[in-house]
Amino acid sequence: MSKKIRLLIIGLLLFHISFGQGSRNLMFSFGIGGISSPASHRIQAPSLGMSYFLSTNYIISNHYTIAIDYTSGSHEYTSNIYDSSTPLLASKIQLRALSLIFKYKILHKNYFSIDIGTGFSLLHSLHRHPIYEGIKDNLSFKEMRFFKHTDLAFPFKLELNFRLASNWILGVDSGVFSAPTAYPLVGISLLPRLSYIIK
Repeated sequence: MSKKIRLLIIGLLLFHISFGQGSRNLMFSFGIGGISSPASHRIQAPSLGMSYFLSTNYIISNHYTIAIDYTSGSHEYTSNIYDSSTPLLASKIQLRALSLIFKYKILHKNYFSIDIGTGFSLLHSLHRHPIYEGIKDNLSFKEMRFFKHTDLAFPFKLELNFRLASNWILGVDSGVFSAPTAYPLVGISLLPRLSYIIK
């Protein structure tokens, strides 16, 4: 047995012991709602768009959950990637993120609970930008062009949960991504969510 495998097994055992012997269940979630982004030098006058997410949650204990989320959404904004003398044109950003999120339940009251979470994301952004041609004082619009990039991002989530039955939960998720190499903050979302627990 290699050293890396032994370390991995030891790490998993320590992880298991550290979280105690609470019940462990799987929860699958789907949500759909709105998404936008804070105004910045890249994104001006952002509008509200649509977003959805799929999530698989491993409930480790009464307080701790690990989730794998897939989020997709888009919204429009105005952009000016040259200078203030060029016109502002409608642009669009499409966001897709695959996230590993660690959640902690900060409040649990009968059929109501609140979770907070953070982790790591691979955030793929696709921008539609206006392209100009000419010189600085005599620019003319040429075409709309797409630019894409993938960044390491950090998701932050707040979840409100209302238990409808033993296996069904109705919730509201709010979240945002921080991608330090590309945006301070992007992809603020608010999504109603329906979850099913497999016990």
